[in-house]
Amino acid sequence: MKVLSRRFIVTALLTGCRAPGLEVTASLNDTTVTVVELDWSTEQPGTSWVEYGTTEEYELRTPTFAASSDHHIALYGLPPLSTVFYRAVTEVDGREHWATGELWTENIPASFPDIEVTVHEPSLLSSEPYMMGLLVGISSAIFVVNRQGQVVWYRELEPFVGPKPPVYGEIEFALDGNDLVFNQFTADLDDPDGLNAIFRVALTGDIVDVRSTPLAHHAFVQLGDGRYAYLAADVRPYQLPGATEPEDIVGDAIVIVERDGTTTPAFSTWDWSLPETVAAPGISFYSGMSDWTHANGLAWYPEDGTFLLSAGYSDAVLEIDADSGQVSRHFGSAGDVDIAAGSTSFFFQHDPHWTEDGTLLMTSAYFEGEDQGEYEDWVFIAVEYGVEGDQLDELWSYGKDQGLGSVAEGQARRLANGNTMVNWGFSGICREVTPEGEVAWELAASAGAGMVHVKPMTSFYEGR
Repeated sequence: MKVLSRRFIVTALLTGCRAPGLEVTASLNDTTVTVVELDWSTEQPGTSWVEYGTTEEYELRTPTFAASSDHHIALYGLPPLSTVFYRAVTEVDGREHWATGELWTENIPASFPDIEVTVHEPSLLSSEPYMMGLLVGISSAIFVVNRQGQVVWYRELEPFVGPKPPVYGEIEFALDGNDLVFNQFTADLDDPDGLNAIFRVALTGDIVDVRSTPLAHHAFVQLGDGRYAYLAADVRPYQLPGATEPEDIVGDAIVIVERDGTTTPAFSTWDWSLPETVAAPGISFYSGMSDWTHANGLAWYPEDGTFLLSAGYSDAVLEIDADSGQVSRHFGSAGDVDIAAGSTSFFFQHDPHWTEDGTLLMTSAYFEGEDQGEYEDWVFIAVEYGVEGDQLDELWSYGKDQGLGSVAEGQARRLANGNTMVNWGFSGICREVTPEGEVAWELAASAGAGMVHVKPMTSFYEGR
């Protein structure tokens, strides 16, 4: 139930709490009611900051902002239905001018799926205070939760329902600021509604840029200077071995989109290999077509000038030289960098990426047995490999005995203290686990909701 209107809160609680020299107006953001926005003016320019929190200890603090006479500072990381105490400060010529105040945040929308922390072991937790991701289902939203499971930031999105619904792939901070960047796509190759796009959204909720991405699906990366690379369907007629006639088969491309919206292909799986078998149309992402490589992950390493592409249906991870568009290494059981004897093979893998230690970390389908079994018998695991010459050696894995599956998505990310965040995507379970496999933290979404591309988050103000 919502508490008093935001207008009443501001009027009632600011009265009598202004210090000489500052008159601060406080309000809740129109899009995200856990965001408090403060505005004030000073006769002389000064640097400003705000100390704030849910107690009068002001446990949080914004950065110090550059000297100005007009001051606008947004407060982030606040839980819903809470009293917020703040101390707004402007320093002019070494002297602090300040004002204190308080107001209440409102409740998040009733349509927002429930998410809760079901395991919380503080002594085992890594230092990252937040987890950020995309919550999809009947209601969809970008979300940030704190370690207590409180939604401290959100932005509602179009729901993940309908015959050709919008699908959401990834979310991350912009390389050049505190905005968030996420992508949206559709399984309709014609895309009559123009759903395929990369969006840039400010933390105040405003969409500040939309970049059209024709034929896009699943993943994108930021290249810097406002440029992106994204995965795109590459449909070509091809006659499979043993077939009587050609058919339209969906491969994958990496496409560069410039600041002005122009696009340039940088790589195609058709230039790497040719299909021998494909997924039947019944399990294809694209209705009525055969899905070949089904790329579902893309990473970019500017220091090496390489992409890392996950071809989920081909059980392959490809390292691609961006300048030449050629595959420099093919990781997987059929690749030039094979999986060592005794190590777990990966298939239908998601989100492979290099860790800071130079290991290859991903999530993968797993089946206990000699073959891949039936889909309903798979579980999804996190698995990490070291690269030794032309072999991948399994270093660590988690989830083989957990019985958790996922129809799509899923990530594994290394945390600051050596723990690993493992997300089971559409199963609605995300865990932080220790190297020994002990669960330090678990976030669970309500039935029918999935958590897409969850990432650890350190700060609202530092863009990471």
